[in-house]
Amino acid sequence: MSRTIGHRLAYQVQILTDKKSGHHPQVPGQAADSALLTREALVHPIIERSFGGLNRAYYVRNFLFGLIFPAMIYFVFSHGKTAAPFGLIAFLTCFSILNTFLYPYSRFVYESIIDYIVGRNVFLVNAVFMLVVKIMTMFICWYLAVLIAPVGLAYLLFRNRGGAAA
Repeated sequence: MSRTIGHRLAYQVQILTDKKSGHHPQVPGQAADSALLTREALVHPIIERSFGGLNRAYYVRNFLFGLIFPAMIYFVFSHGKTAAPFGLIAFLTCFSILNTFLYPYSRFVYESIIDYIVGRNVFLVNAVFMLVVKIMTMFICWYLAVLIAPVGLAYLLFRNRGGAAA
């Protein structure tokens, strides 16, 4: 086992030193790991452990739900009687893009807290009421994503730290 780890480490060091010459050595039986080692060399481990910590399907699903609010903002500003100032449009565009990309991490924090509090309990409530509450919590998580998402990113960093060391 330690021979395999040392073999991979030596291979990764050789890739980094031979990067200038454009020559990438091939290690027998390690062809599948070459893309992984190159990716590890390109992406800093902290970025990969935090931003890459969510399941891809979970991120895409919440990202698509997060697109609802910028679409609503665009609809409101595009159907107004007067034109909005350019500074406001630029701010809202940057704010919307940043919050939409951070929304899945914000939602992850919210769902983790609710899951911890509620546990496996089931509540029977009116569907319309539940939908309204769900949309309100989605908006709050989207609007405050810049403040909430760093908590989720830090948690993912520490949660995935043990997997990277093993």
